[in-house]
Amino acid sequence: MKNLLCCKYCCSSEKIELREDLKSRRGLAVSLGIICHNCGESTSTMSSKISNKCYDVNLRLTYGMRAIGKGGAAARIFCGLMKLPPPPAKFERHNSLFLNVLKTISEDSMNVAVHEAVIANDNNSNIAVAVDGTWHKRGYSSLNGVVCATSVENGKVIDFEALTKYCSSCKGKKNHVKIVLKITKDSVGNGMSGVLSIFQRSETSRKACYTQYLGDGDSKGFLTIKEAKVYGDTEVEKLECVGHVQKAYGHKSEKHSKNEQRH
Repeated sequence: MKNLLCCKYCCSSEKIELREDLKSRRGLAVSLGIICHNCGESTSTMSSKISNKCYDVNLRLTYGMRAIGKGGAAARIFCGLMKLPPPPAKFERHNSLFLNVLKTISEDSMNVAVHEAVIANDNNSNIAVAVDGTWHKRGYSSLNGVVCATSVENGKVIDFEALTKYCSSCKGKKNHVKIVLKITKDSVGNGMSGVLSIFQRSETSRKACYTQYLGDGDSKGFLTIKEAKVYGDTEVEKLECVGHVQKAYGHKSEKHSKNEQRH
């Protein structure tokens, strides 16, 4: 860089010094000073642009770590091995920026998916959805989970509900306000509250009704929707998944065969 630089005041490139101001470090963003010993003038600039009140290089580092499932500790190790300045001290504060952007993008994508499903259903807004959930851990010990509704027409996700029993904002605070958790211990495994939330907001957020419910054989989610009467007098029809029926039938047949062999 020093070989390519020239002074903007005297246009000299012979006695140019490129210096980093260590006190100006803001994560990976640093102030670079250009000093001309020929005319004595100097100028400086930050090594990164500012986006959303944060330096772009720091945002990219945080997003890169989050994209591979890592956090601030991994970022510090990475920067140390690469001989880079340490990452920003408030590494986690960037997560809220990414969350807002991802929410906007995902909402737009899901609205388009619903519109495609309605068109494929002869412009009928009463569409069929497949509902399923996934959890961080099996059983009732999971703190995090998500319930997804997928269009049967095009196979695209049209809504989801993230469930958690953990609040990072309240961690370590003695006088924190108790929050109402979205899920209870008996609903971690089946996500009944998540399913209900998805159906209750379908008319306002997606301009559609999920009048056909395709589940994985567990009737608790469907019974919750049926009892709540989310669409008033319009009944929600339950569809059976052929794959799960075959799986259940296969397990019962195998069990029956083993019992016959014992006798």
